[in-house]
Amino acid sequence: MNERRLVERVRQMTDARIFFDHRKSSCSCLVVDISTKGARVRITDKHRIPDDLELYVPARQKAF
Repeated sequence: MNERRLVERVRQMTDARIFFDHRKSSCSCLVVDISTKGARVRITDKHRIPDDLELYVPARQKAF
């Protein structure tokens, strides 16, 4: 399979938190891989996640 991404993703496998609704709501997730252009996450809670969100990764002490 050919990789079509312009930026290489790094496997992460770390817990993170998704904040939305102006930080009034959140849910836990698992970051599977991450790059400077995006991240692939697995959501563990059954929430409807909007397009506008903040991903906080404690292992990197950074919000995206």
